[in-house]
Amino acid sequence: MTPPQREIRAFFGPETIRVYQAYSSAIADPALKAQTFVSPPFSMSRMTWIKPSFLWMMYRAGWGKKDAGQERILAIDVTHEGFAWAMENSCPSHPDDESSHEEWRAALDRSPVRVQWDPERDLLHRPLEYRSIQIGLSGDAVRRYVSEWIVRITDVTEISNFIHGVVESGDLDKAALYLPRERPYSVGMDRRRYLHAERQRLLDTSHEDHEEIIRLLQEYPENESVPYLREVIQLKPALAYQQHDDYGAFYKKCLWALQDIGTPDALFAIKQCALSDDSALRTQAEY
Repeated sequence: MTPPQREIRAFFGPETIRVYQAYSSAIADPALKAQTFVSPPFSMSRMTWIKPSFLWMMYRAGWGKKDAGQERILAIDVTHEGFAWAMENSCPSHPDDESSHEEWRAALDRSPVRVQWDPERDLLHRPLEYRSIQIGLSGDAVRRYVSEWIVRITDVTEISNFIHGVVESGDLDKAALYLPRERPYSVGMDRRRYLHAERQRLLDTSHEDHEEIIRLLQEYPENESVPYLREVIQLKPALAYQQHDDYGAFYKKCLWALQDIGTPDALFAIKQCALSDDSALRTQAEY
């Protein structure tokens, strides 16, 4: 199914959303060391563009090969709150059909953030039917970005080069396996909303991410996760990709998550599993 024309798609987690920028080594190296951008050489007075789409960044930077000013690809994890502020204080880069030219010009003058939607790109940089968002930060938005929003900066140049090499070899299916998993993103996302959505997804049998979600719920131990973990334990026989698991490894992951949650509800769930007719589940729960 083709995504909507304008939908933010990004790699994100409970605390942050990932955006990309490409810079010279002169800017990238101090940014990686400080885990934020350092001025100078980074300019606080120029507009800086952030892009949630990895492939659009690869298109823009030519896989880091376009020029020395874009040789390093950086993944920047920013807070959901910061991203929401940027969107709430944004204005389209170009006039749209929703306002007059005068209204757009007035909004442009008072907004520190620009938003534009450009055709998304595939692995061969061909334009797709739907669009990807680019966000330009200026003035107060740049200051907030550098001093408040950035949680982590990671150099992804090496993996970008690797994916590019696989693309050049012609194996697009293999290259796609190494792309970051970008999903539809709702502005206003926070930890509570993210965990709620992942709990719901835990009970969906159409994917193979259940163990990843279980690890997430173990990392963020909340009593609200207990009924979902109990239900996915019962759901396990319906997960076709888990049919090889005869010794209860999947059950073990669920039970460890329940133990780390550690509430009376969680511990009661473990005790109930220890009474199960399923010998693999019973063994793991007794342990």
